[in-house]
Amino acid sequence: MSTPNDIGYEVFHLLRGQWFSEYQAQLITAQAAHETANFTSPVFVNSNNCFGFKFTGHKLEIGDYHGYGKYKSIGDCVKRYADYYTRFKYPGTHLSVEHFVGNLKSKQYFEAPIEEYITGVKYYMKIYFNE
Repeated sequence: MSTPNDIGYEVFHLLRGQWFSEYQAQLITAQAAHETANFTSPVFVNSNNCFGFKFTGHKLEIGDYHGYGKYKSIGDCVKRYADYYTRFKYPGTHLSVEHFVGNLKSKQYFEAPIEEYITGVKYYMKIYFNE
């Protein structure tokens, strides 16, 4: 089993520095870890893209990496996520991983089967937050 890393905790603290509650920040950190294979994927390593955002020309993107948005810092990517979350009007509270992932799926955030995504987020919730 892998162990939490400093990048995951940095993402968590950056999310808390935005307006996310502790539980929201935990869910979103687990989501980011799932999206990036625990912050080891080439997209993350080469672009600071914690969430698999496609390149859209967003004001925080400094270019693209193989079609994905590239960010100056992890903090800018977290700000991009906060903007996305607000723009798509996600609920302020999530009751569970299933509820959170269900909301992501309803907004077409990811294409994978929902059970696969739930399993991944639950795995990283356990790794990072013993949930």
